[in-house]
Amino acid sequence: MMSSLRKNTATVLWILVFAFIATIIFSWGMGGFKGRIEPGIITKVNGVKITQEQFDQAVQNRYDMERQQTGNEQVSDTRAVQLRNEVWESLVNEILLNQAREDAKVTVSDEELATAVRSMPPTSITSNPVFFDSTGRFNWTLYRQLLADPTYVNAVIQIEQEVRSNLLQQKILRRIGAFDFVSEPEAKEAWLAEKTTAIASYILVPWQDMEADTSDLDEAVLRKAYNDRKEQFAVPAMAKIAYVIMPDVPSRDDSLDASNLAHRLMTRANDGEDFATLARDYSEDVASAEKGGDLGWVPMGKMGPDFDAVAFSAKNPGLYGPILSGDGYHVLKIDKYRGTGDAKEVKASQILIKIERSAETLDDLRLRADGFKEEAREASFKEAASVYKLEVDTLDPVIKGVYNPILENNQAAREFLFNRPTGEISPVYSNRNGLVIFKSLEVKDEGYKPYAEVRRVLVLSEKRYRQEAKAAEVAAAVYDDYLARNDFNAAAAAADLQIRTTPREFTINSFVSSVGRDYVFTSTAFSLEPGEIAQPVKGDRGYFIIRLDSKKAPSDEEWMAAKSEYMTQMSNERQQQVFSEWIKNARENAKITDFRYLYYTSY
Repeated sequence: MMSSLRKNTATVLWILVFAFIATIIFSWGMGGFKGRIEPGIITKVNGVKITQEQFDQAVQNRYDMERQQTGNEQVSDTRAVQLRNEVWESLVNEILLNQAREDAKVTVSDEELATAVRSMPPTSITSNPVFFDSTGRFNWTLYRQLLADPTYVNAVIQIEQEVRSNLLQQKILRRIGAFDFVSEPEAKEAWLAEKTTAIASYILVPWQDMEADTSDLDEAVLRKAYNDRKEQFAVPAMAKIAYVIMPDVPSRDDSLDASNLAHRLMTRANDGEDFATLARDYSEDVASAEKGGDLGWVPMGKMGPDFDAVAFSAKNPGLYGPILSGDGYHVLKIDKYRGTGDAKEVKASQILIKIERSAETLDDLRLRADGFKEEAREASFKEAASVYKLEVDTLDPVIKGVYNPILENNQAAREFLFNRPTGEISPVYSNRNGLVIFKSLEVKDEGYKPYAEVRRVLVLSEKRYRQEAKAAEVAAAVYDDYLARNDFNAAAAAADLQIRTTPREFTINSFVSSVGRDYVFTSTAFSLEPGEIAQPVKGDRGYFIIRLDSKKAPSDEEWMAAKSEYMTQMSNERQQQVFSEWIKNARENAKITDFRYLYYTSY
């Protein structure tokens, strides 16, 4: 067993690392710090400082773990941004938890820790396939051998730290969240509510079908509605920027390098080197490279006009190229022809050398962007653009927190724009097209849409309120008629309304055909006994009068089979909910100052 463990030492140790992510982030000068900013401090949480060095190390640790777990050398840009944010959130939460622990004087004794380490392995262990036997069960023997083996002392230290952290969090949650464990009756009731199915019939009185006169709505009424509901018309902060983009594209040298390589490979193939071997070693067409460059039979039009111009005009099999296309340079080997006219095909192989932007070109681009930025700060944005032969464009509005095609979803760029003085030149940011530098021209604080702009919306809203009130009256009359007749069908017919039946069984949380995902509808249905009809309830589409036709609950045997897993899941969910609510409240009441935008061009 221990030999199996040692084979997976790297995996075990990496999974045990206290995870935080990262990536190497470039910061190309911020023009100095202004105002009350401490250099090297990226965040303060109730006076506790997170330094740039701490954050970078946590990010790098998380990046290394991501690479270890996925087996990929690179982390995508999208994933990197997500992980960097996760690291920052975790560091802030950790500080708040530590402060709560100190305030509550919560500790974990050595005896508690030792017992928990042996009996409650952390998630990093219980989720690691190394510790499962052939039947899929957790291998306690292997785990305890790990704890006893001095070879794994560092791993055991990591386990102790994670278990101690878990115990502290549980204790804190019990103190600050009054967390109660889930009882079996409570869990069974919740499980039955989730698993019980029903069929129902219903009458719908849709509000949209109701007539509503709005001619009496005067300015006084509408202005009162505007003031009462002003928060609905809040608008975020907005800005106007001037910007330049330096395209991140291959240079002339990159194209020349690709051309030279393609010509060298053509020469080597002509000199007798095996074409298939060259394709496997050099071709950047992954699909064909694995097959020695073999493209199979290629019909006219499949590979594009540049390919066709050579392949289908050649008179004899042989080597051709390099051919320049939108994909790069192709060295072509034609083996056979068949067919005629538009049905003609060639059996061919290729070596594709793509024209890609090199690291040297990117370095040159970054130096050029730095030069533009400094020129813009010394002279002006417009003059710098003229010197560097760049076109200045404007973007208006840039809405805080909303995606735009220039800054995209770059939080660092948005924070810089809305936190630094108007007119300041930004750092260099990346987007999908290249490097972006901008200057803020105008920044407007958050506010409210003016009354005149939303007056029509207010009229429509008031009309809907009246339509809903009318629908409620109609539904109440139908229900009263049902009570008087004791006949559901007759009450519906008298109001010229239709009784519909759900086409299939539904649960309390499921989508219901023709109704939608309407919890008011499903929860009302499940509050009834079969044959019972509920008073009208307001759903998303109108007022429902619901009759429960049937209800089917799972058996006690099914509950016993699901009980253990469900109670654990419910307990974990409740604990997470308590923690989430507490951390949300703690963050709202904490003084958190975030300076990341001054140090990083993405996070």
